Amino acid sequence: KIVTRALENTLLQPGEYADVTVVLTWINGADNLGLKTNIAEISEDYNDWGTPDIDSTPNNQLFGEDDIDDFTIIEIPNKNKINNNIISKDNNDGYDNFNIDTMKKISHFYLKNNVRQIDKIIILKDGRILVYSGWPVYKLFIYKLEEDYNELCDILLEKQIVDIIELQDGNLLISEDKLKIYKLKEKEIELIKEKKINLYNAKFFCLSNKKIIFYDKDDANAYIYLYKDYDLISDNKSINIGKYKIHDLCEINNKEIAIKCYYKEKYDEIYNILFYDLEKEQIIKILDIKGNLCYLNEEYFIVVGGKIYLIDLIKHKIKTKITCNYNYDSDYRVFRVNKKSFIVYNYGIYYYGIEKNSKIILKGQKSFNVEYIQKYQTNILLIGRSGGLIDIYES
Repeated sequence: KIVTRALENTLLQPGEYADVTVVLTWINGADNLGLKTNIAEISEDYNDWGTPDIDSTPNNQLFGEDDIDDFTIIEIPNKNKINNNIISKDNNDGYDNFNIDTMKKISHFYLKNNVRQIDKIIILKDGRILVYSGWPVYKLFIYKLEEDYNELCDILLEKQIVDIIELQDGNLLISEDKLKIYKLKEKEIELIKEKKINLYNAKFFCLSNKKIIFYDKDDANAYIYLYKDYDLISDNKSINIGKYKIHDLCEINNKEIAIKCYYKEKYDEIYNILFYDLEKEQIIKILDIKGNLCYLNEEYFIVVGGKIYLIDLIKHKIKTKITCNYNYDSDYRVFRVNKKSFIVYNYGIYYYGIEKNSKIILKGQKSFNVEYIQKYQTNILLIGRSGGLIDIYES
């Protein structure tokens, strides 16, 4: 346990953050590799009025409160061509020295058996790579971090996957026509639990308090569950946004979420961004904009459609917007690089930075088609492309 008062005289405004460096050293042996979890919590608090914090207690080591967080890293042997770096379970942090202009391809591999589509890439907690393809067959591939990217297994699925995530205990949660929890073994997956919920095609989003929001793109309702003891337990709370239907969402903090939603007006779909209070179970505000969500930090998130919007999360308003000159605007996805930059991709890669005055600047671009981007190691990107090809780029 480390206790520090390094920030006790630092006044942080809403949305600001400060870093405290923690250096962990251990013996780099074959029996001493694997996950290391760093937990940080506020151990003392004080204000001029002597009133306690309304939603957290210092130094009680209780997850779910907003004064505690954890971060998991994994150390792997240097058997591959890539430098021996730390892999993060958080796919969106780091990349402080990222530069798209100096990106170079250092390796690649193909999905086998003529699988040509890449729908999702997940870096598992143990360092393996899981790839899901929904065409021409439904398959999961698992790869190990070695020089030749050895394929451990490919698993043929009976039905198309709507969504897939790795849970905090390393099991897989898969949505088909029902929810399924699988134990992830080295070369296979084992079904542990099946569960029916009120949604037919459930997508899900994991909140920082370990709860999971389930939603359907064609439904106005979402449901909150707790994952515990290999089961999904209803929180007896639901999200109802009336005439709107949920398309996408992201977490702002442990009380609020932002929802990309839409409603139909005659033959048109009208898209909005909706702010929702999870505790009060009510809509806070609606912004009339369209696009895919990408969470940046406690102050901003971005929306990319025909325009790029930088949203002030504290004031729930548009801070900056610029017009994009892409074809097929609505098909573009967003990948967060770090707290001040992001990538827009599909028919090309466009790298943007956010300046101090909140101005959005195009900092570089590449012109190849991309189906999926995922963080691999520090300054390493896995870029899934059409034809079942995964390129590994270093910046």
